[in-house]
Amino acid sequence: MVDLSHTSSEDWIYVYEPSDDTFFLEDTLKQETEIIVKANPAIICEVGCGSGYISSSILKELNKRQIYPLTLLTDINKSAINLAKRTITHNNISSGTEFINMELFDSFRNINRSKLNNGILDLIIFNPPYVPCLEDELIQLRKQCNIDVAWAGGLNGLEIINRFLFGKDNLHKTKLDEVICLYNILSYGGLCYLLLEGRNKPIDVINLLRQNKNYIGWNIDIINEKKISGEHLYIVKLIKRLQ
Repeated sequence: MVDLSHTSSEDWIYVYEPSDDTFFLEDTLKQETEIIVKANPAIICEVGCGSGYISSSILKELNKRQIYPLTLLTDINKSAINLAKRTITHNNISSGTEFINMELFDSFRNINRSKLNNGILDLIIFNPPYVPCLEDELIQLRKQCNIDVAWAGGLNGLEIINRFLFGKDNLHKTKLDEVICLYNILSYGGLCYLLLEGRNKPIDVINLLRQNKNYIGWNIDIINEKKISGEHLYIVKLIKRLQ
């Protein structure tokens, strides 16, 4: 159980408070704990870490088993980064942790692409902003970098998810070869757990992944789903295999 007694109502003005989707992801990761232990990840990355709740939860489970990976907690929202630091400290997490204020994998752009051939992250966890909104609204919200970036997902809630998976960047108009995304940063044999919601059309997303040349040979499956508070949540598990 993650202890959030260090937080106050003021924290949740600026940072997404753990909710049903958070707890669903946590429960799924706990079910996957032995698989994650077997994978023995050296480097974990939680993208969009928010309060740091999910990283604290999985690291507690791994630390119990004497596994101490380096964990990167990233978020575009500086308030989230600051709160995540407090959450990790308050929960006495033994693993090394780094906190990076960035969007998705942007800070990895300067790494030589040849060094990314085999990936560098062994476990990636992402509860993305998945709520549909207008593109103009999304652009403005991401410029502000406040709590709204935790939910605003653009058309079909997929703008940020598509960038994470495919490098498609409709917001920044960045060249695709400059965008680091899941397929070139996850290590071979590495695991990714991605939360999607029904409005994101998860079956279509999975079909697109399976048809994409960069995901040939990967294992891609929905491993859990649940209807909560008017939403239909899914967890997609991706394992990078040799093509």
